[in-house]
Amino acid sequence: MLNIVTPPGAAGLRFDTKEEGTNAVLGDATVSIQTEGGPVLTLVGNAEGKNFFESLDAGVYRVTVTLTGYDTLIVEKEISTGVTSFSHFKLVKTV
Repeated sequence: MLNIVTPPGAAGLRFDTKEEGTNAVLGDATVSIQTEGGPVLTLVGNAEGKNFFESLDAGVYRVTVTLTGYDTLIVEKEISTGVTSFSHFKLVKTV
């Protein structure tokens, strides 16, 4: 039964997006993830700045977070087999 709920190799990434310094919630930020040579997966944060990538393969992902009026954030995130990771993305207002 566990293999149906969490397939071998599957993982996930939950995230939230906030403004650096104020911690104000940034809904509508676009978060894209991609492994080398893999497809780009994209989600938009909800009104609370949260969302969830599910059924990911384990590996290193390039994560790009964008929102009009803020600098683009690019980070690498390692996703482990069978684990749902959590990331807090902090965006800096464009000067």
